[in-house]
Order: sequence, then structure tokens, then C-alpha cells
Amino acid sequence: KIVRNEDEVFERYILLAKTSFLTAFEEDNEIMRSFYAANLSGMSVVSPDEAERNRLLCMFGEYFHLTGYARKTMEKVMFIRLMAYVSELFDQHLQQYDALQVNRRIEPVLQYINAHFTEMEFGLDAVAEQFHFTKPYLCSLFKKYTSMTVNSYLVNKRIIYAKELLKTDCTISECAQNAGFADYSNFIRVFKKYVGISPKKYQLQHIRRLEVAVVGKNAEFEP
Repeated sequence: KIVRNEDEVFERYILLAKTSFLTAFEEDNEIMRSFYAANLSGMSVVSPDEAERNRLLCMFGEYFHLTGYARKTMEKVMFIRLMAYVSELFDQHLQQYDALQVNRRIEPVLQYINAHFTEMEFGLDAVAEQFHFTKPYLCSLFKKYTSMTVNSYLVNKRIIYAKELLKTDCTISECAQNAGFADYSNFIRVFKKYVGISPKKYQLQHIRRLEVAVVGKNAEFEP
């Protein structure tokens, strides 16, 4: 849908061509491919930037002012040039459009996961049910946007949060539960896989760093 600002002046350029003329392009997949892809994606309008708009205006100017010898042939040549350039614009803008459409679909999913990842029973089933997605579709969409699976993203969120909890007075068992891990032994195994050391060792390393920092700070104030 085109939304026009009533306070702005604009010019509309229209090219009309017979269907018989356009069918000649069906064999040229390079030109028509972008239009077919845009149609399938639901994108029917391209908003060119200033440089793209200026180039289009120059091409329109050339087209509408063709005169002289072999004008009809030159019109066809110029029309093909216009079609090729507009096809190129559609191809470029289609990539941005597809990314935007994916972002609009996946952003609420990320927000939902970020808000609920600490719940122990929370997982792929809950996300799919919340957004009325099939699990295969959700997995495919999520992987396309984040380059991660839903489960990998969820585990990463929980491990990152667990690392922060281990820097507090929480016990390791409490850290596991508060980060969304229902099984203690599974938490130990997954934490070691992602971090490289056990939660206990990670916690002790943090305590030692704090002790060293405190000793160093006290040494600065010794007379």
C-alpha cells in the first residue's frame, strides 16, 4: 500500500507496455527473477534513495526524449535498460524487505525467551505454543535469523545468567535452579561444556580475583 503525504509534491512516472512485449522477457530470468520473487514475498513498491532516484529520472528523461533515426528500436533498447535497472533495485530492496519481515516475526520470540528462560519447564514447546508456530517452522525461522537453534540460544542465556549468579552468595544448586536448570547434574555437565570449567571452579576463581583485588586496594593505602 502506498501512503502519500498530502503536504508533499511528487511526480509519478508510468511506463505502459503490451503483454506481448513483456512476454519476450520471460526467457531472460535475470531480469524477471526479481519481479517474481518480490511478488511472492508481497513486496510491490520500492522506495529508491536519492542516488537511485536520480539515475531513474535520467533514464526516464532519455526514454521520453528519444527522437530521430530508429526511434522505435531505441525505445525498446531503453525500455530494456529501465527494466534491468528496476529489476536490480527490486533485488536489492527485496533482501532488506525479507530481513525486515524476518525481524518482525522473530523479535517477539526473542523477547519472550528472554523474559521466561529462567523458568525450569520453559523450552521449545512453550515458545511454539505461545506464537502458534509449528516447531519445525519456529526452528527454521530462528536459525535463519540468529544462526542458532532455539535450544542453543536458551542454554546460552541460562549459562550466562548462571555465571552472574555464581558471583553472588548463591550456592551452586541455587544458581542452577534460578537459571532455569531443573536437573543439577545436567547443569554441571552443560556448564562445563560451555565454559570449560565446572561451576565450583568458576566460583572459586571469582572469589580469588576478589581477594586479590581487595589485597591490592588495601596495599595502596598502607602508610
